[in-house]
Amino acid sequence: MKFSSLLMSLLLCALASAQTEVTPMNESRHGHSMCLMDNGIVLITGGSGDFTYRKSAEIGESGVWNWSLVDDMTSRRFSHTSHGISGNRALIIGGWDGESTNHVSTEIYLGDIGAWEAGPNMSIGRSNHRSIVLNDGTILISGGYDGSNDLASCDLFDPMSGTISPTASMNYARSSHALTLLNDGRVLASGGFNPNFDFQMDECEIFDPGTGQWSVVASMHDPRDNHACVLMDDGRVMATGGRYYNGSENWFEGLDSYEIYDPALNTWSSPQPLGYGYSYHQIFNFENSNLPLIFGGTDHSGNGVDLTYNSTLFWLSDQWSDVWNDWSGTYRYAAIQIDNSVALVTGGEDDNRAWVFDTSNISVDEKDAPAFSVYPNPTNGILQVSGRDIQSLELLNSCGQVVLAQQLSSHSSPSLDLTGLAPGTYVLKITSTDFMASQVVIR
Repeated sequence: MKFSSLLMSLLLCALASAQTEVTPMNESRHGHSMCLMDNGIVLITGGSGDFTYRKSAEIGESGVWNWSLVDDMTSRRFSHTSHGISGNRALIIGGWDGESTNHVSTEIYLGDIGAWEAGPNMSIGRSNHRSIVLNDGTILISGGYDGSNDLASCDLFDPMSGTISPTASMNYARSSHALTLLNDGRVLASGGFNPNFDFQMDECEIFDPGTGQWSVVASMHDPRDNHACVLMDDGRVMATGGRYYNGSENWFEGLDSYEIYDPALNTWSSPQPLGYGYSYHQIFNFENSNLPLIFGGTDHSGNGVDLTYNSTLFWLSDQWSDVWNDWSGTYRYAAIQIDNSVALVTGGEDDNRAWVFDTSNISVDEKDAPAFSVYPNPTNGILQVSGRDIQSLELLNSCGQVVLAQQLSSHSSPSLDLTGLAPGTYVLKITSTDFMASQVVIR
C-alpha cells in the first residue's frame, strides 16, 4: 500500500513530536530491567552505572514519571529480566553480579508494602537469558549464560503457586536471543549468541505450552544476537538488526537488515535493509497506529561502542524511515510498552534520562488524514490555512520552539506571516474542534 505525501508529512511531524523527555531516574544505569505492575507503577531494577553494578531499585507512576528510590534488592543484578505478576508484585529473574555469580535466585518486589522477599530458585544460574509471559500468566525463562557455557535449559514460573520448575530444554544453547509470543500462544525463539555457532546464530525454534516441547523451525537468513523482534498485525514476526562478527575488523557490528517470519508457512522473507546496523535496541508495534517503531541502539559493539543512535525508525509501506529526536544515542537502555500507544525508555550507557513515546495521535490510515490545506508552501510571506473550525496555529522551528502562534476566533482568517523568519524547515501545528495535525512548512 502506498501513502500520500500529505500523510507521510503528517506522520513525520507527529512522530517527531511524539517523544518527550521526562524526569530522569535517580541513578544512571544500563543493562537494567524494567516492568509494569498491576497498579500502573513501573519498577526499575539493577544494571550498571558510575562504575558499579547496582542492586538499587526505583519506582515511578505511569503518566506522572517521577522516580523514587525504594529498598535495594538483596543482590546486584545486571542483564537480568523482570515481569509484573499478580497481586501488585514483580518477579526479578537471574542476572550477573558484576563479579563471578550468575544468579540462580529470583526476588519478588511487594508493591503494596514496598518490600522485597526471596523468590524461588531456577534450575541453574543465568544472565543474558530471555523470559516472556505466556497466555496463562506462566513465565517462560529460556537460555542465557551460567558463567561457563551458554544454556539450552528452560524453566517455568507459576504465579499461582509461586514456584519455578524445569521444562524441556531448547534444541540449541543460546543467550542474547529473542522470544516472541505468537497469536496461537506458542513462543518463537530466534537467533542468539553461542561461540560454537561462529558466535551469532540463525537457528530458530518454537515452544508449545500445550506439549511443553520445543520444535526446530526454519532458520533466519542472517545470524544475529541482541536483536529485536515484534509480532506484526497479520501474525508474522519481524526480526530487526542485532550483532554479527566482522572478522576483518575483529569486532561485533550492528546488522543492517530485517526479515519477517510467517508461522503459517514456516518461512523467513529475504533480508531487507534497515538503513543502519542496529543492535541492543527495542521494537514495538503499537495497536492504535499499526506502526512498528525502533528506538535507539548501537552500531559497533564489542571493543567499546563506536556509534549510538538518537533516531527512532518507523516502518511503513515496506520501508524504514528516520525520525530524529532531541536525545543522544543510548546503549543497553531498557524499554517497555505501557499500553497500546505509549512506550517508556530509560537509561543507557552512563545515562539516567527517561523518555515517553506516545503514539495516541498517530494513524497510518489515509482516511484519518484531516481535511485541511496549507498554501503557498514553500512560502516567502503569508502562509494561509484552510479547514473547518480551526482554533489555533503554532509554528515550530527545528528545535521545537514556537516561533509564531495565532489564536483564532470565529471571524479570524487562519494565517501566519513568515516574512521575518529565517529560511528553513518548520512544523505547523493546527488545532481545530475536530482534529490536531501537523504539516511541514518550507520558508
